[in-house]
Amino acid sequence: MRAQRSGWRMNLPRYRHAASVLSAAYRPDGKQIVTASADQTARIWDAETGLEVHQLTGHTNGVLSAAYSPNGKQIVTASDDQSVRIWDAATGQEMRQLIGHTGSVRSAAYSPNGEQIVTASDDMTARIWDAATGQEVRQLIGHTGSVWSAAYSPDGKQIVTASADQTARIWDAATGKEVRQFSGHTEGVLSVAYSPDGQQIVTASADQTARIWDAATGRAMRQFSGHSEGILSAVYSPNGKEIVTTSADGTARIWDAMTGHEVRQLSGHTKSVRSAAYSPDSKFIVTASDDMAARIWDAATGKEVRPLTGHTASVRSAAYSPDGKFIVTGSDDKTAFIWNAATGKKVSQLSGHAARVWSAAYSPNGKQIVTASDDKTARIWDVATRQEVRQLRGHTEGVLSAAYSPDGKQIVTASYDQTARIWDAATGQKVGQISGHTGSVWSAAYSPDSQHIVTASYDHTARIWNVSPDQEVRQLRGHSDGVLSATYSPDGKQIVTSSTDGTARIWDAAMEKAVHQLSGHTAGVWSAACSPDCKFIVTASDDQTARIWDATTGKEVRQLSGHTASVLSAAYSPGGKQIVTASDDQTIRIWDAVTGLEVRQLRGHTASVRSAAYSPDGKQIVTASDDQTIRIWDAVTGLEVRQLRGHTASIRSAAYSPDGKKIVTASDDKTARLWIASIDDLLTEAGRLIQRDPPLLTPEERREYGLE
Repeated sequence: MRAQRSGWRMNLPRYRHAASVLSAAYRPDGKQIVTASADQTARIWDAETGLEVHQLTGHTNGVLSAAYSPNGKQIVTASDDQSVRIWDAATGQEMRQLIGHTGSVRSAAYSPNGEQIVTASDDMTARIWDAATGQEVRQLIGHTGSVWSAAYSPDGKQIVTASADQTARIWDAATGKEVRQFSGHTEGVLSVAYSPDGQQIVTASADQTARIWDAATGRAMRQFSGHSEGILSAVYSPNGKEIVTTSADGTARIWDAMTGHEVRQLSGHTKSVRSAAYSPDSKFIVTASDDMAARIWDAATGKEVRPLTGHTASVRSAAYSPDGKFIVTGSDDKTAFIWNAATGKKVSQLSGHAARVWSAAYSPNGKQIVTASDDKTARIWDVATRQEVRQLRGHTEGVLSAAYSPDGKQIVTASYDQTARIWDAATGQKVGQISGHTGSVWSAAYSPDSQHIVTASYDHTARIWNVSPDQEVRQLRGHSDGVLSATYSPDGKQIVTSSTDGTARIWDAAMEKAVHQLSGHTAGVWSAACSPDCKFIVTASDDQTARIWDATTGKEVRQLSGHTASVLSAAYSPGGKQIVTASDDQTIRIWDAVTGLEVRQLRGHTASVRSAAYSPDGKQIVTASDDQTIRIWDAVTGLEVRQLRGHTASIRSAAYSPDGKKIVTASDDKTARLWIASIDDLLTEAGRLIQRDPPLLTPEERREYGLE
């Protein structure tokens, strides 16, 4: 979008929040903006068009903070509901909850390597969690007041916390032991941050001072005194040479980080200054104030360059775009404005939030944004949209897997919403629901006689259920972490499960007894499947390998090595002579099941390939991918035969019906869909529909057959 130059008043869409906008920030590439609002939502917007992209829903009270993992693939949110939740950044689906705090969780942040999360809470503790499993690793106990924030040092070895008990504390991240305490503030410490090199810490307090501390010794190095009211924030300049503080006294002040001397005062606001941010080159500072204005300042002189006026209520936040060309502000007037940093002219307005959003942040790679809010949701936004085809509707969160019953009459789906659902394959109507798991249900599969279903869940269990009525028969307990897959052996006598605990297990389906543990993988096992003759099992793992095991002894027979990223699924061909694997490296590979040698690669997907399965006759392979496509391949030549498009989010699984005529897919867009597998059958069906009286296809049918 470009501004209309007549007075810079633009005919742009107005996407209003329904309450105060508390923060706003650009994505690193400047193409999207994330806002946080008192309307209980956080929202991601297209910076050019102002269109909303995503939401995260699940918290039962205000969401106070949200942050990306270092690789940008996950998001962690902290909430007044006393929980922390981890979300898949690409799909917006909840992956796991971190339960343990007994008070509001004020902040959550990843370690630099992304392997752990630290949270801060009103229960006076900070806690460290394993990011992969959601298990609590240790507690940081010692504060005698609410812990307001917690952050890792740049090297990830230590954690610093700020508390209402008037102290900041450093903790050993590996042991949870308190290393040192920073005492000296006479009121609550509201914010804490490391210097860019990790050698110093700056704290801001309601006692009207900011202080720099030696991170290694805990020694108070210098104090910044001069504000006449509480200091609300303190941040280092990108080059680490200066610190800017904001205060309820209506000023922002720049300090020499080496000497602690006040360098200059930024005076001009008439009410509390809520936040301040440097431009990427450290030359300018933008401040946000309760006086309804944001202001740009020359960092070298302290002179006001220009005001940004137009908001009709307090301006809560202001931040530069990564390239320094734009500024985004968030206000109590329920809007966010985009401004040209060079001219001070308003470029665009974003509206739509309905309540206070506590925080919003871009991913490190700039591809997604997460927002945290009092609306009990966190939200992710993405500009890509796609058309819908036939759907099975009902799940309240992402659908992780879908599978036909052996007789082809039913379909079972598994979801993040902690349920599995049974559907009539012919009508798409729900005929049953399996409830009881206390974590996301990752997979569901029928027994060979179609009488039972086995489910795998992140609650560390697999469970066996009667199909009619849909009642729990028994639980399979033993894994020490989430169970990602569970399938019956072809003869129905055994069940094989795979888990993020790095093992697969073989169970006696009738006795709840683990017969064998398959140990050898060095990371989580995503899937496990039996050979047609039940003699072997193939597993797929995050350690970039698939492995073949002797089903009788549990011993490893051979490894399938070649993938360059996690192997997400592995399955035998109907004849048992080959194995097909799918991987995060965007490839599908076919292997000789006897020798373990790679036969061929199937390339074409542009994102992780979640699953790969043979057709019943073994002539074709169907794959499902995060690129939102399903692809059918010739199993002999490796050539792509056809693409199926329609899902609007990552596709978790794809499987053929027993007769090979249809394919069922499961997606993070909360739907499972049915597709006609062969071109000939597709043309026959389309011809039949065109010839009916009247010869008119429904809009859904026209989309399915590619006519619109």
